[in-house]
Amino acid sequence: PLAGLSFGTNDWVSVEASIDFASRKIFYGYALNREPIWIPHAELTFFDTLSPGVTAYCDMTDWGSERRGGPGYGDRSWRYQEIDPYVRLQHSFTEDEVPVLPTTVHAAFWYQYEYDPPLPDGSENPDSHFLDGCIALPDLWLEPTLCAEFDMDRDHGVYLNVDVGHSFALYGDDENPLLALRVDVAQGWGNAHRNEAYSGVSRSGLMDTMLRLTLEWTPYPWLEIAPYVAYYEYVFDRHLRDGARRVSYGGDPETESWSFLGGVKITARF
Repeated sequence: PLAGLSFGTNDWVSVEASIDFASRKIFYGYALNREPIWIPHAELTFFDTLSPGVTAYCDMTDWGSERRGGPGYGDRSWRYQEIDPYVRLQHSFTEDEVPVLPTTVHAAFWYQYEYDPPLPDGSENPDSHFLDGCIALPDLWLEPTLCAEFDMDRDHGVYLNVDVGHSFALYGDDENPLLALRVDVAQGWGNAHRNEAYSGVSRSGLMDTMLRLTLEWTPYPWLEIAPYVAYYEYVFDRHLRDGARRVSYGGDPETESWSFLGGVKITARF
């Protein structure tokens, strides 16, 4: 829910569509599916300010089936197991607009609804509502971004994430390279409500640490193909690390608290 921010098109309407093939599903550092998933996404942006969109998480295998020993939400092979529609407001505050600002500041705020299909026995799989916000400084070399998420009704949990990263041009000009390598490091934090709901550990603390490498290939101005690898671990809090080990992969006894993720994301923008 904290991904997909885009600024600077300045058209009255723009379209972004993507599909992400990932080796597993990882949320907040928890590996919730050990087998591959695919993530389609579509978004419209009006006047670079209002962005309605939707993201779906779809299994490639029957990992959710009880007979597989997975989380038990049912066999969703090549079907969605979560749909997240949202609407976002955003604006880039430049130094020309706000003279006191030392650099450009991007701000975004959005509402997201999470739909989960009913469980195999017909019982309800409760949906949830989220409020999210982000502030980013894209003109700085490390492009720091701070995002916050509040679960409005399921656990009333708060999750914060700080990300720093930079794209290194590998081929082409520095402003619009044909090929670039992006390096990102991020750190999450959750309050006691969030951690208790997900891992059963009733304490606030530093959650997932992430390191991600992305190879950004832009063969056309409207198309980006981005293979990536990422590493997640609960580095700083042993209680939350033990909780992550219990949660990941539906409680598989052989699970570690750390996870690797690989995939490729294809994005088209018009």
